[in-house]
Amino acid sequence: MTVDLRAVASGARVSVSTASRALSRPDLVNPRTADRVREVAAALGYAPNAAGVALRSGRYGGLTIMLHNLANPLFARLVTRIQHYAQERGLGVQIVDSQGTAELEQERIRSLLNRVDGIIAVAPRLSDEALASAAARLPLVVVNRHVTGVTSVTLDVPTGLSRAVDHLAALGHRHIAYVSGPTRTWSDERRRRRVHDRARFHDMRVESLGPLAPVFRSGLTVAEEVMASGVSAVIAYNSLIALGLAYRLRIDGIDLPTDLSIVAGDDMETRGMEAPTLTAVHLPIDEAASRAVDLLGEIIAGRTDIEAVQIATPLLLGDSTRAVAAQP
Repeated sequence: MTVDLRAVASGARVSVSTASRALSRPDLVNPRTADRVREVAAALGYAPNAAGVALRSGRYGGLTIMLHNLANPLFARLVTRIQHYAQERGLGVQIVDSQGTAELEQERIRSLLNRVDGIIAVAPRLSDEALASAAARLPLVVVNRHVTGVTSVTLDVPTGLSRAVDHLAALGHRHIAYVSGPTRTWSDERRRRRVHDRARFHDMRVESLGPLAPVFRSGLTVAEEVMASGVSAVIAYNSLIALGLAYRLRIDGIDLPTDLSIVAGDDMETRGMEAPTLTAVHLPIDEAASRAVDLLGEIIAGRTDIEAVQIATPLLLGDSTRAVAAQP
């Protein structure tokens, strides 16, 4: 079993950050505390993570998380977990919100040159060329977007949505809707295209509704359009839209899933829900965050080859989908 830094910290009765400093910068820790941490680490057979060592040996001892909308629940959770894994390695973290514009992202990157060890950019708005140029000047990992020439970590949501379409086809649905998320986003374009492509494979009709903001209110506002479309099932861009839609339809007397099946494009807001549960694409946020921090550490340590990590997204079956009722 691999021993992590948390086990060392617990055994030495100190915080994870103190244990990290005791092993990497003992001059910053009380000598007795540093000795105790080293003794516990040796007794447990702790081997420091290579990426963490690389990150801590950098000139600045910190990284920047850059994103364009901290209010987005997916981004917020990603940032929280990236911050957790970075701090677990004894790293300082700063969060920069570019407010959704490529110009501000470019400005932020220029201002961070020679000030941080590296950047993790979550769903950046910059062009591929601009991101590749930035990666040539400082360590950079992109999350939730694939960019040629830049190390990236993506959640394979399109394949998860393919599974959702397959699931609905197996239940006998032949006319479905895709409720789109924010316009002009890399992730929504890929999701929408995959739903349409997979539906054609099953000879299904697809109605595209939206674009909509990825919030609960959007589900409320699109409900009337969904029912007017005559579809028997809906795939929503995210769980907030799906929950809003389900709430509005139940108020209007629609029996779910008897009258309409619903699939959420993520499980961000559905984890731990009591029945009825939503059928949803599972997003392994922890894995994405940990891989991003590790990869950035490897780049700082001197790694030069590009890696595009794609993390699988399984479909979790809930109570919101069922077979189409037989026609009389």
